[in-house]
Amino acid sequence: MMSDGDAIGTKVFLLSCGQYTTKKNFITALFSLINRSDQNAEHVRLDGDRVLYDETSGSVTLSTLNAATAIDMARHYSMFVIPGFRKEVSFGQGDNGPVQRVESNLFYDEDGCFLVVTEVDMAFAPDSDSESICKYVLARREVFANLGLVDYMEGIFRQAEAAVHEVVSAREKKFPKDGVRFSQECTLPLLVSEAEMSNGVLERFRNEESLKSISCREGIDSEYPEAFFHPGWNYTVALNLPPQVCLNLLQIMIRCQCLFFCLGYFKTYFQDEFRIASDRRHIMGHREVEEADRVRLAFHDLSARYFAFQNKLFPKYHDEAVRLLQRWHCYDDLENIEKYIDLNFQAKERLHNTNLERQNEKQNYALALIAVFQVLAIFGALSDGVSVLSFSQEVFWAGTALCIGSIAAFFILSRYTVSLFVFLGVSLAVAGYLFI
Repeated sequence: MMSDGDAIGTKVFLLSCGQYTTKKNFITALFSLINRSDQNAEHVRLDGDRVLYDETSGSVTLSTLNAATAIDMARHYSMFVIPGFRKEVSFGQGDNGPVQRVESNLFYDEDGCFLVVTEVDMAFAPDSDSESICKYVLARREVFANLGLVDYMEGIFRQAEAAVHEVVSAREKKFPKDGVRFSQECTLPLLVSEAEMSNGVLERFRNEESLKSISCREGIDSEYPEAFFHPGWNYTVALNLPPQVCLNLLQIMIRCQCLFFCLGYFKTYFQDEFRIASDRRHIMGHREVEEADRVRLAFHDLSARYFAFQNKLFPKYHDEAVRLLQRWHCYDDLENIEKYIDLNFQAKERLHNTNLERQNEKQNYALALIAVFQVLAIFGALSDGVSVLSFSQEVFWAGTALCIGSIAAFFILSRYTVSLFVFLGVSLAVAGYLFI
């Protein structure tokens, strides 16, 4: 329990992902973190591989339920936690309503996602029902204000932004101080409570989803008659579920929240990328192609590692993850981004190759002109020799014609026909001048 007596224990997890201010900042952070996060020796890697097979053993309670444990238990998924960031505040009874304790930690993964998890321990009066608890926490979706944590969260977010800058700029000095922003708009509240399900809860979310969608009991809550679990578009509610079940669900929510925002980063990257590629088509260089290739590999790495995580879940939790990503349209995003990312690389590579061909043609034109001038010099020398030695002009011109014919045949067999015409034109002009 969260408190003494018969108070109803409740815990709210605020999952706040950072938003990059520009796509360049995202690319900078992504390239600096992928497969290089272990360079931060002071950061703790959460990379356990434990499974709770008994959901009613009592090994986890609502008070011990926390994000670090959930992440550490995730199979085929790891995150880093920054110990120096942790902040905890306790409140006396009644000082901040039902809020008793608040703790915030900063996590990040190798996909460029930084996540602030704020855990809010609460205790409601014994006569409180789930509808009143949901209303208190989620009313108007102003969760920070409802919990009396506006100033606290503002300070935590500014601290997190400074920490992100420190992590990324340790490798990429050009990463700006305002490269990432945290806000309530990028925060998903997860409400976990010991209160039993009441019908009024369903009515509270009807403006966002259909009643059929909310009341559908095909998931994990179908095993517990008095329980309720629903991951909505911008909220998640888990009522009267065993803490072990909530721990597994928290693990899924954190993983899917990070995936959702990572996909958002990639979508932002491509909003202007095709237009920029079109505008720069005549100057597309190797650097742009290399960046497109690295972004493509990073996306496929993100996709592969997520599905490795999802496919390691027990079937009933796997189904919950699938339903969640469908509700958040993540599968559509994965499919569309894969098309965009491959098209982006192919287009830039094709433009770069076209520019290389143009440069090669220009170089060959220049070499052809140099060859013409060299031939002119030979003509001049031979003409002077003929004049001095009194050789037959017919012999000279026959040799000249044979030389020109041989060079012309070479150009005809080559792809540079323009060079051929330039060469023949200049040669004929010189020959005519000498003949006259």
